[in-house]
Amino acid sequence: MTSEEFNDCLDRIKRGDNRGLEPIYLDYYEKLVLTANCELHDRWKAEEVASSVMTAIFKNAANYGRIKCPDAWMYKAVKFAAIKCKRSFRNEVLTDFEGSSQPAKDEKITFRIAFRDALKNCSERQSEIIQLHFVYSLNIRKTAKLMGISVSTVKREIAVIREKLRFLKNIE
Repeated sequence: MTSEEFNDCLDRIKRGDNRGLEPIYLDYYEKLVLTANCELHDRWKAEEVASSVMTAIFKNAANYGRIKCPDAWMYKAVKFAAIKCKRSFRNEVLTDFEGSSQPAKDEKITFRIAFRDALKNCSERQSEIIQLHFVYSLNIRKTAKLMGISVSTVKREIAVIREKLRFLKNIE
């Protein structure tokens, strides 16, 4: 979605046209869920966070000015919402273990654990590059622009990330 299209949708919402949110939802909701899930490691909570971001856009559209880069703006919004959710979740006391989900037998638990452990060894910048380039499938130039760094820095970081994750090829 271009900046102009995004701002047109916000303008529609400001005028009271509820349908203005639909194009934003269709274009961004799943991306927001994926980003939140990378932070929370819980699909259900990630969907809650993505929904709360959409609700906030709907409720607060009148307070927003022109958005120059909607991709980055949405990414930051969901990132902050996920961190806030994570902090509040840390403060909860879990007392009921009934209904805890068991992973499906066909899931590659070993791979998932190894992948999460490998991501812990990545810097915050590398994690953002993983999300933008590999999860959102943005090209290197767009990833660099959104992050405010050079294309060569993104290429170098991708090489480092690939080296850190190379051992995952051997995990079945």
